[in-house]
Amino acid sequence: ISSHTPSVFSKAMDEGTAETVASFMRQNVLRTNTYSTFRSVEGAGKTGTAQFTADGSMKINAWFTGFAPYDD
Repeated sequence: ISSHTPSVFSKAMDEGTAETVASFMRQNVLRTNTYSTFRSVEGAGKTGTAQFTADGSMKINAWFTGFAPYDD
């Protein structure tokens, strides 16, 4: 068995920007039906879609990304 000490490799964004994005994602959960999936914990998330062509026909890819708890 081995253990490792975590370290920060890099930061995707500064703390203020991360807080803004998290706030927008929290509001999205509160304003949509997504809220029902997060009743026991405060979560945040965002839906998305992407259209792409495969074999000459249009395909649609839908997804949801999120995190919980919101305040951690």
